[in-house]
Amino acid sequence: RYTWTETGNVPSAKMGFTNEAAFYLSFLPDTFEKYIVMLRSHHAKRNESLAEYYRKADIFLFTSDRNEGWGAVVNEAMSCGCVVVGSDEIGSVPFLINDGVNGLIFRSGSINSLEEKVLYLMNNVEIMMQMSKEAVNTMQNVWSPKNAALNLIQLIDSLINGQKDEFTCVGPCSKA
Repeated sequence: RYTWTETGNVPSAKMGFTNEAAFYLSFLPDTFEKYIVMLRSHHAKRNESLAEYYRKADIFLFTSDRNEGWGAVVNEAMSCGCVVVGSDEIGSVPFLINDGVNGLIFRSGSINSLEEKVLYLMNNVEIMMQMSKEAVNTMQNVWSPKNAALNLIQLIDSLINGQKDEFTCVGPCSKA
């Protein structure tokens, strides 16, 4: 038996989710504790910000499909240290998540793929902790506002100089 914290908490997945996640949760073994965070109140006086919810979580399940678009919650969750398990059909997932390094990507619509990824994290706590650090690193050093500004300047320069096809970067202003 292993623990996640100094106080001896048993491994569990605390997760934010979209509607599909409730369905996927029903397929997890009964031996797992299941925590669901539902954010319904957008009232200005609520006690905790969304970032505070993310910081309390270890794993963020993002189970939307291609109708989601970019899915900025991936940026938000990774910035707060959540290991995102995201659907391969969500716009931002293939650009933000380096599968197995700073998060995990599952096949959209595949309960088996989602279960495999969540179980992998729960059974490999040290790897999950490293992925959490890499997620924060990705947001701070690749997808940062500073890089957005630098990449935008480089993109504008390349467009002005007629070199749009030669401009490549990762992060903001990339082909993502």
